[in-house]
Amino acid sequence: MNFTKVLYPIIGIILIAIIIQVTYKGSNESTDEVYYAEVNLKLQGIILRQRPLDYMHGYSIIDIKIISSNLNDYDERENLRAHLGVINTDKASLVFNGVVKEEDSISISGKKYTIFRNGNIVIKNELSLPTIDYFSNPFIEINKKINL
Repeated sequence: MNFTKVLYPIIGIILIAIIIQVTYKGSNESTDEVYYAEVNLKLQGIILRQRPLDYMHGYSIIDIKIISSNLNDYDERENLRAHLGVINTDKASLVFNGVVKEEDSISISGKKYTIFRNGNIVIKNELSLPTIDYFSNPFIEINKKINL
């Protein structure tokens, strides 16, 4: 059997997989912007716990005791493939891309968030949702971990 007859199809499959992955990632970033603008969450609270995701490095679920929020009830798990999490009257479980400690304060305004520790700003960043691509959907795990 000729080695090149096997090699070229394998290279072709790998290139197609890379193109699909890059295409999904690019569309996810622009979708994030639109989604966070539509939801327009304004929230202040205290971090109660952070639970890392098993299969999505850098992402976790943070449980928050809400001090104030413009959304009293938000749960789109059944309606959306990707969502920011669940908000009840006094608690929230949100998808988060950063590292925090229990008792840190969080302020969220749209896509931007600020983390305070002992009254000092320790992190200013933007929220993002994990990428759903052709090969994986982290929201299966996220939906199981959110228990509000």
